[in-house]
Amino acid sequence: MGDVALTIPVLLAVVEKYPEVNLTFVTRPFFASFIPKHPQINVVSIDLNNYKGVFGMRKLAKELAKNYTFETVIDLHEVLRTKLITGFLKLKGKQIFTIDKGRKEKKKVISHQSDKQLPHTTKRYLDVFSKAGFSTKISEGPWLFPTESISEFLTKNMLDSKNEKWIGIAPFAAHEEKMWGMQNVENLIVELINKDYKVFLFGGGKKEIDALKIVSEKYKNSFLVAGEITFGQELSLIKMLDCMVAMDSSNMHISTLVGIKTISIWGATTPLAGFYPLNNQNYMIQVPETDKKKLTLSTYGKKASTNNYIWQENISVLDVINKIEND
Repeated sequence: MGDVALTIPVLLAVVEKYPEVNLTFVTRPFFASFIPKHPQINVVSIDLNNYKGVFGMRKLAKELAKNYTFETVIDLHEVLRTKLITGFLKLKGKQIFTIDKGRKEKKKVISHQSDKQLPHTTKRYLDVFSKAGFSTKISEGPWLFPTESISEFLTKNMLDSKNEKWIGIAPFAAHEEKMWGMQNVENLIVELINKDYKVFLFGGGKKEIDALKIVSEKYKNSFLVAGEITFGQELSLIKMLDCMVAMDSSNMHISTLVGIKTISIWGATTPLAGFYPLNNQNYMIQVPETDKKKLTLSTYGKKASTNNYIWQENISVLDVINKIEND
């Protein structure tokens, strides 16, 4: 989800500079729901359950070529599925341009062979568009402007007036190795509530919602968001927050796109790989510099630790509080 979210600044940059260009953006149904509505951006929602295997990709390519007008295909994902689709579209005479994900460079970074900061993912997206003849740069943001009403949620939780800091916390990520841990999160919530802040808990999926519900019921002035409102309403609520505390996750990127201060906690992945939060590099929290080579890293945080170093124990609640309270 995060890599799809990061296409938004790039898509908007292209259509802003090139008013004669129309983009057909093909993605999954849920991702399609948060791509901004724009007269030059036609979002095509695809249920991949209807297009399985090589023959499914051929069917999808055929339907895209038949139902939509385009001369150029830009592959921003570069996985087997998109390689098959672009391959079939190339046979139909379409120009193909594919992202360079920098896999070799990333491998060196995550294996501690290099400490070079790699280009941000949005830069890689921009480079593909540039190869296709559409050179541009992204704006300063924000890039998402939520409009869905959350008055019912606010009234239900007696939040109609805002007289204190509102802090969002999104403690989950796609892989457990990237998470700071619920005990740390609970300790943070206690400190925030002691400072008279209000805390909003974000997540998705039954398991995460159940865990967050237990926490919200335990602490006064902590509010369960996950599962309570629509995704569009979540965006509207995020816009009202003073800051979001998140792991290296889609919530981190969504918060930056909405334009709020985003504090990100890093352990099993590294911002050097280029997936850091736009405009919020100063609010990244990592283990002490002397400990970074002890981390077991992977590009997406799937790899479990191969030594006894527990990164979660080396980022403190105070580290997070300091980022929340200092600009």
